[in-house]
Amino acid sequence: MIFFPLWYLQEVEGIRKDVSVTNLSLLNTPWYIKQLKSRNKDNPFVKITEEEINSLDFKAWSRGLFSLPAPKDSLNSTGKIEGELKPTYFDVALRVQDLMVLYIIRDNNWNRPIYFAVTVSPTSMLNLDEYLTMEGLAYRLSNNTSQIIDVDAMTNNLLSIIGDESWFIDYNKNYNNNTNLSISKTYQPGYIYRNLANDNIYVDPQLGRLIQNYRTGFTRLAISHYLDKNFGKAEKVLLDMEKKMPSNIIEIPSKELQYQIGQLYGGLGNKVKLRYHLNQLIERNDLAINDYLLYGKTFVQTLEDYDEAKTIFKTIYDNFTMTERAIEVQGFKSTKITPLEWKKWQESLPELVLLLYLCYKELEEYDNAILLIEDWLVRSPNDLEATKLLDEIKELQNS
Repeated sequence: MIFFPLWYLQEVEGIRKDVSVTNLSLLNTPWYIKQLKSRNKDNPFVKITEEEINSLDFKAWSRGLFSLPAPKDSLNSTGKIEGELKPTYFDVALRVQDLMVLYIIRDNNWNRPIYFAVTVSPTSMLNLDEYLTMEGLAYRLSNNTSQIIDVDAMTNNLLSIIGDESWFIDYNKNYNNNTNLSISKTYQPGYIYRNLANDNIYVDPQLGRLIQNYRTGFTRLAISHYLDKNFGKAEKVLLDMEKKMPSNIIEIPSKELQYQIGQLYGGLGNKVKLRYHLNQLIERNDLAINDYLLYGKTFVQTLEDYDEAKTIFKTIYDNFTMTERAIEVQGFKSTKITPLEWKKWQESLPELVLLLYLCYKELEEYDNAILLIEDWLVRSPNDLEATKLLDEIKELQNS
């Protein structure tokens, strides 16, 4: 739990005691709320009375709006932040921690900046997303919805390093390397990224998911540069991320995030990196039929690699026909696919056949294209478009 190391640094080492690190789970307990109140008397952000603290409990809630006071300025003419608040506990209530977050925002009255760690669940952010600005591994609460990320803060925090670049690869071997950027009690921007490029270190799945928070930050910063047409900066951010935490050493748990990274590289014209990520993606064991179709189409549309796309589409098509035969003979128990998954495969078959046909056509594999369409017409004899495709490919074969 990341809270306890921070607690140690503050209570034992005396580092940044001006910052109040609030644990949301403990915020459900009266003793912890009282502690926050007593320790911040000079600049309070918990102003409810001890009697009110003792009486805190789940609050029955269906769905409604929240409205909290906020500074008026050119970006906020109403002097409040507001939105829809949904129940967080079994769809019927708000937890004590939810009530306390709202009380803290209200009672703090914008005297101190309020941040949410990126590890906080969306539910616990109480639909404040529109008012949160990403600055690194934390979101700052803002009085407006104009800034999704703070590019300067993100750049300063993510691209800066504490220590030496050799620490990425092997911290234990290189920790004595001379550097002006050593670990210090004095604030300095950046992270250590210790051993995140070390292929001799085992990274368990939980740590891999935590590292994804860094990658999400890098990717969002790169997207921001891309949308602003700062393509050089966008690519620099992605390459810096790959240097600090290579995906061939620490896998990217989210296939959606990795595809987004690959697409960014493609948009920036770095087809080598796009291909690299697509090749990693197609080796995953958590892919659905639509994932394969998406990656195959990307090989065609962005890389113009019909050979690789054909391999993907042909593999899926062969798997479909084998699975179909197995289900016909022995039912679903003979396969690893569920009826719902099979339905999705069946719905995707027309698109799959067309994509494979286009690859055969482009590669001038006319015999294979003819066999494919003839097999399809056995399934769908009234498909006039398929009949046209068959006539088209036969004409090409004979030309």
